[in-house]
Amino acid sequence: MRTLFSETITEFDLICFLFQVCFSCCSDGNIAVWDLHNQTLVRQFQGHTDGASCIDMSADGTRLWTGGLDHTVRSWDLREGRQLAQHDFASQIFSLGYCPAGDWLAVGLESSTVEVLK
Repeated sequence: MRTLFSETITEFDLICFLFQVCFSCCSDGNIAVWDLHNQTLVRQFQGHTDGASCIDMSADGTRLWTGGLDHTVRSWDLREGRQLAQHDFASQIFSLGYCPAGDWLAVGLESSTVEVLK
């Protein structure tokens, strides 16, 4: 841990602050976080039991939403690296769209429908 501006941050926060990171959905269900500067894997989020298919992030960069072929949407705390919630659906998740104001999450399903989580 290091202290910047009187706030304690983790090594992961420092990588996100100083370098560019990339989030990728993987066919094994994991979400990989890559440090683009060093071209290294810095974190993985594990939870989906089938391929992860889509991803979106909150405007403040603290929460991540992932959709999967396992019919679930999961939310993650990026600072703590843990899953916050899971929402189950009747079909595979193909797209996500998080409202910039943080009021809702649109979930695009394989069944050609969109559901909104509030």
